[in-house]
Parts: sequence; structure tokens; C-alpha cells
Amino acid sequence: MKNKYLSIGLVTLAFAAAGLSYFTQPVEAYTEVGQVTTTAGEVKTKVDMKATILEIDGSMVKLKDNDTGTEYVTRFGPAWFVDKEYNVGDILELTGVLVDAEDNENGNTLLTMVVDGQTLRSNFPGKPDWAGKGGNGKGTGNGNGGDCINQ
Repeated sequence: MKNKYLSIGLVTLAFAAAGLSYFTQPVEAYTEVGQVTTTAGEVKTKVDMKATILEIDGSMVKLKDNDTGTEYVTRFGPAWFVDKEYNVGDILELTGVLVDAEDNENGNTLLTMVVDGQTLRSNFPGKPDWAGKGGNGKGTGNGNGGDCINQ
């Protein structure tokens, strides 16, 4: 009889420990800070997160959420607009909108709005703040400038 109660107690303890560890694991390490609506009427999640740069390829930046390891693809904009150079291994604080890679021409999974305090995009949906200010500095360019990062 003792062994029966001991077994039941151990099984109960194992389930309790498993349940506790499930609820203490970060499911999403980012913090939801709101929702935005696309021009097509889709609701997207706006988030804050800390992430590390894993890869840089031209203007593409691959980030890893520091808590969950989830990877995101984003772009910051041209070098003349971004006030800082970024390197692989840099840890960033950013605000962005989670998007589907299939729904945009660049394959982004995160549309970065603010990185380390600099606003890259004031509105969503909408063009980045640098768009239309390229090349000649008179706001008549298409906004496609050089890279914002070191390679």
C-alpha cells in the first residue's frame, strides 16, 4: 500500500513540475505593444523585442530573438538615413510589426519601425521615413540608397 501512495505522489509531483516549467518558459519573448491594420484590412501585431543580429546581406538583416531564438528577417534602410552602423553580433532593442514573408516583396518577417531609439517608419502601413528622400536630398528620389550596415 505504501508503494501505491508513493507512486501516486511521484507521478503527481512529476506532472506538477512539468506544468510549472511549461508556464515559466517564454512562449513569445517579445512584448505586444499594439495592433495595426494593413491596407488590405489584415490585423498585424506590433511588438517590442531584444534581438541579436545573425546575418547581414546588403540591406537584409537577420535577427534572433534573444529569449526564444526565433529568427526574423528585416531591413533598416539606407546608410545615409540610419544614424548608426550595425554589425553581426550587435544586440538591439526594436519595435516592429510581425508580417508574413509571402506578403511582401522583400521576404521580411518583421517590419522594423524603431531600432535602438531611431524611428525608421512613423506609420504602418506606409512608406519608411527615408522613402522619397534619396540621392539628391530634395525628396524626389525613390528612397533606395546604400546599405545601413557593415559587412
